[in-house]
Amino acid sequence: MFTRGKGSRKVWVARWREDVVRPDKTIERRNRSRVLGPVDGFSRREARDLLSYLRRSNDRKLQKAQMTMTFGEFARKWEDAVLPTYRASTGYFYRNVLHDHLVPQFASHRLCDIETPDVQIFLNQKAKRYAPAVLHHIRATLSRTYATAKSWGYVDSNPALRVRLPQKGSVLPKVTLEPSQIMKILEQLQEPHKTMVSSRLLRECALPNCLV
Repeated sequence: MFTRGKGSRKVWVARWREDVVRPDKTIERRNRSRVLGPVDGFSRREARDLLSYLRRSNDRKLQKAQMTMTFGEFARKWEDAVLPTYRASTGYFYRNVLHDHLVPQFASHRLCDIETPDVQIFLNQKAKRYAPAVLHHIRATLSRTYATAKSWGYVDSNPALRVRLPQKGSVLPKVTLEPSQIMKILEQLQEPHKTMVSSRLLRECALPNCLV
């Protein structure tokens, strides 16, 4: 902060740098300059207080703009900015999980609206089709995404941290065919498939009597 002008026209002038959200949601740092008021009407302390108020107001505007970003928009930003910093294999892994599981579910949700219960319900549903290892990868990728969002000031917390992985779902019972049922299947097969299946069954099922 400095003064400019002479005599009764002397004014307080402030210069600072602030972050501005572009239309594409990227952040640009710009130089700002503003006349705060006449020196004979503002003390230096009052001019500094006014400058602090202006900067806090800008910070609130920036935070509001950031909070409108959807998960899909931030996922693209994270993919472009963060994934290249990983090894190629690691980046490929996170990208696949992001596009196969997370973006289809959360793309249209605002980043700040996704909470732990939402993620927990999502993983509970996934547990009906996927193994625990896949669930772990989904949670880890989401957690990495939100860790970056938090460090960049887009959110205050990481909803993936308190999510519990569902227990492995019940496995459907195996179906065991009776020898008579196997014979009926073989009767419907044509050569050479009939001989191929019969040979495999003789080796693995130990049912020579019913197949001869």
